[in-house]
Formats: sequence, structure tokens, C-alpha cells
Amino acid sequence: MKVLLTGATGYLGQFLVRALLDKEHQVVTLGRRALPDGLGQAIEHISLSADRSAIPGQIELTRPDVVIHTAAVASAGVCEDEPDLADDFNFKFTADLSNIASELGIRMVYTSTDLAFEGIRDCPLDGIPADFSPCPLSVYARSKVRGEQAVLGYEKGIVARLSLLFGPPAPYDGKSGPAGWMIEALKQRRELTLFEDEWRAPVYVGDAANFLVMLALGDPQRRIYHISGPERLSRVEMGEKLANLLGADRSLITRRLRRDVSSRPVRPADVSLSSSEFCAEFKAQPKAIEEALDGLIC
Repeated sequence: MKVLLTGATGYLGQFLVRALLDKEHQVVTLGRRALPDGLGQAIEHISLSADRSAIPGQIELTRPDVVIHTAAVASAGVCEDEPDLADDFNFKFTADLSNIASELGIRMVYTSTDLAFEGIRDCPLDGIPADFSPCPLSVYARSKVRGEQAVLGYEKGIVARLSLLFGPPAPYDGKSGPAGWMIEALKQRRELTLFEDEWRAPVYVGDAANFLVMLALGDPQRRIYHISGPERLSRVEMGEKLANLLGADRSLITRRLRRDVSSRPVRPADVSLSSSEFCAEFKAQPKAIEEALDGLIC
């Protein structure tokens, strides 16, 4: 099958490209930058230029079978400073892609975020289910939720909310993931200050990529899924697990409380997602940190 993928040069996107090529699917990337050379004839690229009006025609020429949309303005700070940029790309561009998918009659899978939730109300101990109503706090999260609404307005649109990603460097350019800064600090024996009262359900990036391919190319029965890891962990607990894997000194980790640190935007306390619906439907089992990274980081 031929998959149109946005965000292919991002951290998750590079693992998605590898997962698709491993399964011998064709990939058309849409973005400002192409992937590095040497990936073979299975990769095509559509440049995301300033003139977005040309994009629908270019996509139609490639005739993809499905769209996976991972690209976003993902920096919370940038989104707070430039809300119009966040709205234009995370919402309006997403709506444009959804309209193109609708015209072509193909499925679109859109990656959203665990930050769709406020993380203040009591979070179920087994994680936030996919049917929980979003309540975003930040400009970034609000723009992503608006993107969700645009995608769900199309009958073949699917939303996949992802938890915090972790994993090794990206396969094509060595880019670090969202948790990469923790790994680097521990490797370099630098002090690491982490919150003990902020929880996520971190998901291995390789699992996230494979699960998104299942959604894109399988037969999903729902419109919204949560993709997360099997453990609800505080930032401190995640750091300690990484330290154990690296053989690093756990005393490098300093504990802090969220209330003692001002942040812009506000940081949700507990947005640990439950992927139970996805796992039950697709017979999937996400890996814990130790299993996923054993031998991959050193």
C-alpha cells in the first residue's frame, strides 16, 4: 500500500518510515524537508511550500491509500508565544488534509496528545480511557484538540492520542526523542531535576510506530484510540528506570514538586493514558521501559 506521511523527519516519523518500509509499503512524505538519501525508490516526497493551495493536486497525483498525519508545531513555548501559528498548522492544516482525504475517500490517522487532558481531576488509576472528554490547558493542546475535531468530522478520520514517547535515537538522523534529554543527562553524569508529582504512561516509540501502522492499514472499530505504555510513572520513577538501565548513579536525580516551579504553560499533573481499548482490539502489548530499551541504550 502507499502511505502519505507527514512529519517523516520528526522523531516518531522516522520510526514510522522504518516500520512501513520493513513491511514493504510505499511511503510519500509531505513536509518542508525530505528524508536523507539512500532509502530507495519506496520513498517519494511532496514539498510543503508556502503555497499550500498546490498541495491537494500533488497529493492526488500520488494516489495514496491512507494518510498518517504526525506533523505539528509541538513546542508548547512556541505555541504560547505564537498562537496563530499553532492554530494555522495544528488545526487548519489538519482540517485541510482531512478534506483532501475525504475527497479521495481514504482513511486518515491523526496523532494527538495526552495533553488533551487537564490532568487535574482525579485520573483513573488504570489510566485515562479514550472516551474521556478532552479539557486542554495550553495553546498547543487546544490547537491539537481542534485538529481532532476536524478529523472526526470525516467518517474515515481516526484520532490516536499518544503518551510521552521514549526510545533510542531516531534511525536516520540520530534525533533524540522527548525523553532523550533525561538519557543524555544521566550518560553525562549531570544532575537531573524531575517532578515526583507529575505522571505519564510513557510509550516506546517503536511500539507507537507499529501501532499507528495497525490503525492505518488495519480494520479499526473505533474513531479515537489511546496509545500508551503499560505503566503509570512519575518523572522521577521514569528517570530511575533509565538510570538503572544505564548503570548511572541514581543520586544524580533531584526530586521537585510541580507547585514549587512556575511554568508557562501550566503543566498537567496526571495525563497517564490507558491503551486498553487498542490493546484488546488489536491484540497488542506495549513494552515497559526495561524490555524496550535493554541493549538499545548504553
